[in-house]
Amino acid sequence: MEFTRTTRKLRAISMISLIDIIFTVILFFIIAGHMEKFSIIPIELPMADSGQKLDEGPIVVLLGKLGEVIINDEYYTGPEVGEELKRQFQVNPERIISIKADAQMEANSLVNFFELIRAAGGKNLSLVTQSGEVMVTQ
Repeated sequence: MEFTRTTRKLRAISMISLIDIIFTVILFFIIAGHMEKFSIIPIELPMADSGQKLDEGPIVVLLGKLGEVIINDEYYTGPEVGEELKRQFQVNPERIISIKADAQMEANSLVNFFELIRAAGGKNLSLVTQSGEVMVTQ
């Protein structure tokens, strides 16, 4: 018994949907690559004319102009700050501590915080600033 075979027409494979998917994935990675980590409190860094660009150390401290202290994304108040710094330096006393202090913060408060770090056992300290022109207003 013989059957007649029917021939099917070959359909062209549409590449348009594949191209759309590829461009969508590329767009996602472009957008995700440019997202920045936001700060919990707004910090305006002071200007510096000189200095070296350093990588942020393993301990990052944010000091707000109203006395807020954030160590490695955790908010601390009063005596908790000294205890946390001591705990951080017990692991490795040579750790670098990067301080991001608000430009509007009082200098005495910043010096007192430096003393607190030294009392906790910190030795390597970097104060993060932004480079640029200093504007003087009258």
